[in-house]
Amino acid sequence: MNAKKFILASIAVTIFIMAFDFLFHGMFMASTYEQTASLWRPHEVMNDYMVWMILGQIIMSVGFVALFTKAFKRGGIAEGAIYGLLVAIIFIGTNLIMYAVAPYPMNMVISWIVGVIIELILAGMIVAFIYKSKSTHA
Repeated sequence: MNAKKFILASIAVTIFIMAFDFLFHGMFMASTYEQTASLWRPHEVMNDYMVWMILGQIIMSVGFVALFTKAFKRGGIAEGAIYGLLVAIIFIGTNLIMYAVAPYPMNMVISWIVGVIIELILAGMIVAFIYKSKSTHA
């Protein structure tokens, strides 16, 4: 394993996911979350748990990169997009399970599904770009 690329990719994906989630959940989905406020921690309390959010993002990013390094041949950006889509399929399943067990509105779940597809395709492309072999630079 190339430790330098692994660390770089893990940091890059963590930063990307945190930025994407801030824009997607913090801005795009804000009104939906306000309409479903009874399902979430109050804003003043949520910040007390932010360390868990950050830790979760880091763990997810490291796992995402580790799986890529074991499962893909580093063939380029398109392969990274495919990888991201495959991982997103897993998240789509968990989103549908959450819809079945919690009172989330379907429009929110659909937004999450679209968001995770976009997010993980882009994250996969980032990892693939960092891991791209020298022969694919030409």
